[in-house]
This record gives sequence, C-alpha cells and structure tokens, in this order.
Amino acid sequence: MTNLGIYGAWLTVNRYCNFRCKWCYATGTKFKSEDNMPLDMAFKLIDLLHEIGVKNVILIGGETLFWPHLFEVATYLKSLDMSSSVVTNGWLLGFEKFRNKVEKSDISSLSISLKAANRQQYLDVTGFDGFEKVREGLREVNRWEHIDIETSVVVNTEVIDNIEDVVRLAFENGSKSINISLCGPIITEGFFNSNFMPSPWKIVEVLTEKYEIINSISKGAFSIEQSLPACLWPPDILKIMEERNQVSYGCHFKERSGLIIDRWGNIIPCNHLHEYPIGQFGTSFKDLESFERFWKDPDLDKVYRSMLAYPSKPCITCSVFDKCGGGCPLYWLVRDPDLVIPEGGSYEKIS
Repeated sequence: MTNLGIYGAWLTVNRYCNFRCKWCYATGTKFKSEDNMPLDMAFKLIDLLHEIGVKNVILIGGETLFWPHLFEVATYLKSLDMSSSVVTNGWLLGFEKFRNKVEKSDISSLSISLKAANRQQYLDVTGFDGFEKVREGLREVNRWEHIDIETSVVVNTEVIDNIEDVVRLAFENGSKSINISLCGPIITEGFFNSNFMPSPWKIVEVLTEKYEIINSISKGAFSIEQSLPACLWPPDILKIMEERNQVSYGCHFKERSGLIIDRWGNIIPCNHLHEYPIGQFGTSFKDLESFERFWKDPDLDKVYRSMLAYPSKPCITCSVFDKCGGGCPLYWLVRDPDLVIPEGGSYEKIS
C-alpha cells in the first residue's frame, strides 16, 4: 500500500440507462447497452485501487443496477475490506424481486438520484414513466438498516422552480437526508451544452429564497454541493449553512484525492469530461509502480494546475479562494468568469 492521497474512486461500469434525463453528463455516450465493463477488468482495477489504499469505490453508470456483474463485484470489494456505493436512478428498486436481491447483497450503500417531484414531471424530464416505481423503491429501501441509503437531486432548469417538492418527495418516502448538487454542462463530441444549467444568479436566488422551506422539510438534514464562486452568495445565508454543515465545497479534482475510471479503463478528470481521458489502465499504467510514475508525471500535474487556475482576477486576492476555488472549472467552459464573478470579489445583489 502506498500514500498518494487518493481516498476514493468511481468505476463507470456501464452506459445503458432506461432514463434519458435532459441534463445527463453521459448523453454523449449514447447509453449503449453493450458498453459494460468486463468483470476481469473490474477485478484488476479493484486490485490496483486496493494497493493504492482506496477504501470506498463508487459504482456509477449509466444505470448501475443494470450491470450484470454488480453483485459479484460488491462481494469482491467486501472481501478486500472495501465498501461499495452504488449510484442509481432507483427504478429497478421498485420491483420487489430485484429489490430482494439488492437487500441480500454485499452492497454497502445506495445513492438514489431523484429526477423530479411527480409523475408528469418525471415523464417530461426523463422520457420514461418511472415515477411510481422510483417512489416505491425509495420508500421500501429506506426501511433497511444494514445498507446505507442516500438521496440526491441535481438542480437544473427543469426542477429549480419546485426544488422544494423534490426534497419533500424524498422525506415523505423515508429519506434521512438529501444531497443537492448543481447542474454542469453536457459535453458531446467537443460541443458544450449549458441549456439545462440555470444561471448562477438564479441558483443563488432560488436556494436562498427557499432555504427555510427546504430546511423545514428536511429538518436541517440536507447538504448543498456548493460549486459556484462563494462571492455570489449572500454572506449571511452561506454562514448559516456552513455553521449547520449544510454546504460542502470543491470536489476530488481539486485535491487529486479521487479517481474516475470509465468502462474502458480510462481515467477521466470528471464525469462530464468522458471524452477527455488523461490516462488508461494497461497503457499508461498496469500496476502500482507504473501508476505512481503516471500519477506523479509533471505533464499530468500541468493538466490539473491548468484547470485549477484562478478563473478571474478578483480570485487572486480573495480570502476564501482556497475554499471555493473560484467555482467549478467546468462552468468556465460555457460562461465567461469575468461576467460572473463580482469585480470586487465580494457579494453583490443582482437586481
């Protein structure tokens, strides 16, 4: 075991999904049913991650529950004293027979991503009439005690105006907490689509206005993945959320503390950047020794530093830059940071 500061990993095990969420980062992969990570590759990657010192592996897709090797891999992870977190849209959990298999499996936790607040909205945003099965599955698995259940929602243009209803859906069906993240761009064949990203000002306005409602519904048990420049938020609301542990900043990319590996064994810097691999298992590295060389290579370091550069001049002298990093660097692929970040580097109310 070595110490490279890598504590978690994401394995993108498939690309097929029965939903077609309008904002999905995987849209460019075409959701092909044949795009499954082979079992032998999964085992080899897990062995390497174990040597690196990773303790938690997040299994994502596509719709992860459709991956044919899911239960076998969860058992293998458990045998290595590693945990498995499965990200799912929750639809298959609405079927008792399949749900029983999950309940008896070695999966450590489930993260159920809610897409909307009601049946019609689910149909509108996913193109699939899956609401009732998602709700049934959510309600039933939240009764389990041996598998941790997490609930999440992405703030996008389709749900931002009734985001509190999605939170209510979660808690009315037994959720103990909910994670709220902010929509990023869709990247397909080099083109960047921000159609489903609300403006940063609207995100702040809506979440600030609805803070007390969301806080009441959840009894304080929510967290916002704050990926905007901190200076866009009213300082008082940000302070309240920080004091109540209801906000988190940054991601694995900033600290290089995580690895995302796609179905072909490519390391990608972010789920949204699936078209831009920075290394590949079997080519860039094949074992712990070669991985260390790859991970410490100066050229790779330049890739990380270029994406984490100050997005705007006010960030250079900002006292909280180390916390927010000027916001998610993906935002600046579709927006001009100089038009977003206040000139003085501090909160300015937008009329």
